[in-house]
Amino acid sequence: MKVHSAQLFDYLKEPLKSQLLAHDLRQAEPRFGKIDYDIDGRAVGNWFLEGTGAYDNHGGGEDYWAGHRSLVYDALDPSGVMVSIGDWQGQALQFGVKGNSPDPEDVSVDKGMVKYELVMTDYLVTSTGQKWDRQHYVNGLTFVDIDNVPSAVKGVLAVQLIESRKLKVETFLGKTADQVTGFTAAAIIYER
Repeated sequence: MKVHSAQLFDYLKEPLKSQLLAHDLRQAEPRFGKIDYDIDGRAVGNWFLEGTGAYDNHGGGEDYWAGHRSLVYDALDPSGVMVSIGDWQGQALQFGVKGNSPDPEDVSVDKGMVKYELVMTDYLVTSTGQKWDRQHYVNGLTFVDIDNVPSAVKGVLAVQLIESRKLKVETFLGKTADQVTGFTAAAIIYER
């Protein structure tokens, strides 16, 4: 399991360090990004289908990610909450959380079932408020969920931390949070 990654910029000397930082889209610290969000007793972080051995999922084959889920923060603007699902109707997809709430770092065993409405995301150029074209460098991006289009909510991810390192999960495709009242027999346990 990958529990930490070193910060590349900490190992670079000037002037290379400053030259690369000047072209880094991520403005938040740590500037090289972050993958180690796991906090025991909280929903935030990476989760693996129970009994699969984390990254050795499906025998380490081509689709090892199918049993992975994560509740983390956007790579460029960590104010955005992201959900990665290793198998969403046969493909690995990422979604934003509508309204960026609830913060997965605040979801503990005491919270019970929590529902995340899943939406597509985009970026605005912070200084202008215009949509980023994803082709030109800009200094400052703001994460936004796209909730103003028809059928914006693609589904709901329901989670419940049942132990410090066990998460009950169910995905409800095409539903909104008010249409989900509880888990069904299709709920699956994830661990880390």
